[in-house]
Amino acid sequence: MEEIIPLNDVISKVLTFYILGIFGILSRKFGFIEEKACSSFNDIVLFITMPSLIFVSIINNKWNDLIEGIFTPLISIIIVMIIIVFSFYLGKILFLKKENIGTFMILSSMPNSGFLGFPIILTFFGKESLIYAILFDFGITICFFTIATIVLRKKFFMEKSYKILFHPALVVFGLGLIVNRFGISIPNTFIESLNIIGNMTIPMVMLIMGYNLAGINIKKDTVSYELIIISLIKLIICPCLAYILLLYLNINPLIKAIVIIESAMPSMASTSILVQKYGGNLKLSTTGIFFTTLISIFSIPFIFKIFIL
Repeated sequence: MEEIIPLNDVISKVLTFYILGIFGILSRKFGFIEEKACSSFNDIVLFITMPSLIFVSIINNKWNDLIEGIFTPLISIIIVMIIIVFSFYLGKILFLKKENIGTFMILSSMPNSGFLGFPIILTFFGKESLIYAILFDFGITICFFTIATIVLRKKFFMEKSYKILFHPALVVFGLGLIVNRFGISIPNTFIESLNIIGNMTIPMVMLIMGYNLAGINIKKDTVSYELIIISLIKLIICPCLAYILLLYLNINPLIKAIVIIESAMPSMASTSILVQKYGGNLKLSTTGIFFTTLISIFSIPFIFKIFIL
């Protein structure tokens, strides 16, 4: 693939993201944002700013470009399933505690492809590329409601899996496809308003991420070989696997780049919520999210350098 953006710019933009996150950390440390307010910010991103961003992205894309990425959710599901199996047997080989294996598997396989992945893809590749990130995340969402739940409960059980159909991103995605396919005319004033609202997504997401990271209690004895292995699998092996799977597929190089970068995202932030609900090691889940997110400051530019630039 031809060079899209210089490496120095990649490093600069990634650092910019995490500097935005520092404001979230400071907001929690100094009490500028209360926990209830942060929950409201989450809802604003989930139901207002992110859907606005997605909708504008879809209606501004050509129909053929949208269809081109139709298999992207399948690719993300395959990547998750391979890493799930790999991390399960690796956990057995490493003699991980029985109660830790499920958490270990999810942290290793499920990327933060929505909240962190969307802004990064948007910044590096533009709004027209966001549709492919959305499709990738759709596959991850399916895995989250099914495979991740099964792993933690240790039985085939998909509680309220119908929620996938009502995920805000998916609903807006469907509406956007209808508008795009049938050429439905929407006033420019309305589109511009959605565009302004959608542009709020990146700063709000990073503010929330920083706020949540500041709430994780990290002690001197927290770092373990489990965290090191999780970080290696999630940040290095996952994008390498994505690259190998896509190597001989005749698809748009932009789609390949987005799948690889989305696969390189740190562990999904919602993992701790799932662990709290269905069982597992909560401390491992929270610290795993923290360390993979922290290390991704360096690993994402590295993945760009190896596979994209």
